[in-house]
Amino acid sequence: MKRFLSLILAAVMLMGMVTIAAAEENAVPEKVEISFKVGDSTLMINGVATAVETPYIAGAGTTLVPLRVITEAFGARVTWVNETKEIILEYPDVNITLQIGNLNAKVNDHTETLPEAPVLSPNGVTMVPLRFISETFGATVGYDNATAAITVVKEKTGDGDTISSSTDLPKIGDSYWNWSMMTPSSLMMTDRHLDGGHTLFEGENDLVLSINIYDLEDYEEMEYNEYYRNLKNDMKQVFTLSQDKKGKDADGNDSFRLTGRDKEDYMDFYAVYRDNMAFHVCVTAENGDEQITAVTTIVDSFTAKFTDDGQTHDLSNVEEDGYRLIEDDELKISFKVPATMVDAQADVLNVLWLKSGKKGDCTEVTVGVYSKTEDNSSRIYAQQDKAFHENYYNPDVTVTSEIIDYTQNPTGDNPYYYIFKTQGLAGGDYQMCDVFFEKGDYIYNVTVTHPVMDSSVFQKVMATLKCEELDSEKVGTFLRTGREYDPYTVEVDNWKMEMNTAWEEALKGSSTSSETKVSVFSNNYTGAVLTLTVSDIPTITTKELDEVVDNWYGEQLKKGKKVEGITEGTAGGNGFYKFVIKTDPNDEGKVHYYTAYVIKRRTRLVVFELIEPEETANSITGTEVFDMISTFEFTE
Repeated sequence: MKRFLSLILAAVMLMGMVTIAAAEENAVPEKVEISFKVGDSTLMINGVATAVETPYIAGAGTTLVPLRVITEAFGARVTWVNETKEIILEYPDVNITLQIGNLNAKVNDHTETLPEAPVLSPNGVTMVPLRFISETFGATVGYDNATAAITVVKEKTGDGDTISSSTDLPKIGDSYWNWSMMTPSSLMMTDRHLDGGHTLFEGENDLVLSINIYDLEDYEEMEYNEYYRNLKNDMKQVFTLSQDKKGKDADGNDSFRLTGRDKEDYMDFYAVYRDNMAFHVCVTAENGDEQITAVTTIVDSFTAKFTDDGQTHDLSNVEEDGYRLIEDDELKISFKVPATMVDAQADVLNVLWLKSGKKGDCTEVTVGVYSKTEDNSSRIYAQQDKAFHENYYNPDVTVTSEIIDYTQNPTGDNPYYYIFKTQGLAGGDYQMCDVFFEKGDYIYNVTVTHPVMDSSVFQKVMATLKCEELDSEKVGTFLRTGREYDPYTVEVDNWKMEMNTAWEEALKGSSTSSETKVSVFSNNYTGAVLTLTVSDIPTITTKELDEVVDNWYGEQLKKGKKVEGITEGTAGGNGFYKFVIKTDPNDEGKVHYYTAYVIKRRTRLVVFELIEPEETANSITGTEVFDMISTFEFTE
């Protein structure tokens, strides 16, 4: 499929402006096998040694790898957009847009959340989460416990089973989302999200049929009239429209249909709006494809209702209680979660991480499996995690219970749990139940986060949790990443300072002008973000600097209220001005603490800005930042 058609598909979801630019696809090899070890600077690609930026572990065990060398080995085209720090990956039927420092990735016509944001290495190499980038391109990731080697295998997609091999019923649909249509018997269902909100069918010659469902409370940009206008304008830039209908469907729902084509490509888009939900059905194909007539009939049959008439194959696995069963064959574990949960992509083999797909819903479920050793146990892990929440969270708005025996569901041995909860958060309070138990050679950690007044999800997860004892000789060793942070030196352009490994570089030395460079660091455990701005300035007097800080403080006060007014101090020979603001609630109702340090060194102004979520604003993070300032120095 040509590049501009891929871009228009992205516009269908994201309403971005479409750029028409044809590009030949890179040759897709029949098979690619990549093997390496974390910490090695050499990858073996189909048996050939290739020198690369060294892969490393970030955050809660996410393996980051050099993007270009892996994706180009798959046969993907990689484009860097310097102005926006975006990377565009083009591959048959898969188009991805990543951005440095951004946890959200655009994949075809939807958005996915990464376990770690892409970062630029000191050598300017883009590093990305291995499992996300590999599995999004259809590769499998394996780990050899004996050698600690990671293997990525990508095989060229061949002919697979069509949807007719799954059902011989004339219709398919989803009883949870309440839609149905004729069975696309000649197509293969190649992708379906855990919550059923995205379903993808593919045919020969790059024909694609997708169904995407949006709750308009979460996706205001999908509003009926606005989306119709924007999509129509985008399609008109690429196609000649052969169909433009807007009105009501047979059931009285708002709907519209846009069909366009040019010499090479064809697109058919049908939208139905019902009960504050948007149902988007999109077909893309090569113009003149003989499959178009049959697929057009399928789109014609789409309806935003599901009838249990015995003639419709139900794709949904949501049960009557509103939950769906999650099963992992490798970890031999199963449990139920709410139907709205989506896969958050933990990016590690021994962790299942699911979160609510609805905006504003804090519900999350995480299940981790770790090898038992002489130095750990379920109780030790519970003590470590409890201590972390007590030390790194704001004691004014959080409380942590004592560790007690967990007897409600004796899934394993030595079960313990504690409860951590917030109290008085502007954006609404939540509670986290942290359960630990042992089974065979492994320790299990089940963590459920939910609104503080509703523990039903926790009760359901634990009541339905089942796990079989694992064979450690077959499964191997699963290590738990600790929260012991090692010091390291960060060097950017003409300055350096000491940090610890809890902080990761999200943006390093990016120029906002010829005089100013910005670096951003994020703390994956507390959600704190530290921005460091270095500016070349003309010589100013102390009085003038006082005025600059006073004006800046006044502007920040408009966004919240004073916690600590302007004070002066010294850290490691660096004199600074400091003030702290508690921000007003943002659009999501959340409050943050904003701390600013302003340092003047000769003709340079250095500003440290620390932003902490209300629940994790704590003295330890403040001390860490103060220590960073103490070690900050210019190298030239």
